[in-house]
Amino acid sequence: MSYGETPLIIAGSMLHISDVQMLPVEGGQSAHYHEKTKIKLYAAVGGYSVLDKILVTDPKDYQRLLWKPCKEIVAWIGSANFDDELDSLFRVFDVTRFGDASVDLSEDTHTIVTLHEFVDLLRNGIIASSATAQEISTRKVSVPKDTPIIEAIKIMFQKRIRRLFVDDIDRENEFISSRKIIAYLFSPDRLLFVKEHPERWLEGEIKDVELVRAEVVSDTVSLNKLSRLLGNDVEACLLTEKSGEVITRWDLIMKTWKKTGFRINEENIGKNSLSSQLKTLDS
Repeated sequence: MSYGETPLIIAGSMLHISDVQMLPVEGGQSAHYHEKTKIKLYAAVGGYSVLDKILVTDPKDYQRLLWKPCKEIVAWIGSANFDDELDSLFRVFDVTRFGDASVDLSEDTHTIVTLHEFVDLLRNGIIASSATAQEISTRKVSVPKDTPIIEAIKIMFQKRIRRLFVDDIDRENEFISSRKIIAYLFSPDRLLFVKEHPERWLEGEIKDVELVRAEVVSDTVSLNKLSRLLGNDVEACLLTEKSGEVITRWDLIMKTWKKTGFRINEENIGKNSLSSQLKTLDS
């Protein structure tokens, strides 16, 4: 399906009511190549591109922004060919800093692969690593619960993160995610409100947005166990018990890939088309 002419108001709603993180955009800007790496880039709409556009839009123009076509509000995700080694796919994630990429099956046939698929491979024991929670965790960023939503978005962009923890003893281990902000802004109630008061669309503080609680795990938990504890929600993350650092899907896959790589448990590979290619992944 092409989302090039789809209004942002519809795309934003789709992003928060489903597990889809990126919507491919056709009929807009053409694919092009990353200047340094020559990775082919495709236009897509996701939470990052939506929030980025909101940040640079004057509040009085929010109502107009909601009806802009998706082809004007895109991010650029990388791609790999179907027969490339999966190590190449990790490099695409690394270059673009997105955990989504297009896999080109042919000139006219593409599919999206995400970090979620690799987390599933960990859960199923197809790939493994000796890395522990402490080795791949990242320092968390916390803000007061009365932080304005617009300021929270700015901090996320400045630090290139998707979660902010709430600095409040009563909300310990709870965080706000970019996905929950999208859900808040594109909820039916908020969209009705913006029709009457477009300039006030982003009013509110992070305590007004649904918060998520991170599960606390031992610093020594293995990678495969972490993948099972992480859960299926897109914004889910874990916190280490001693260091209080955060573990996301990006940490689980990309930091492990850089630190230790993965070993392949060939007896668990089976017939899955993605799994079968793991034989080509560098250990």
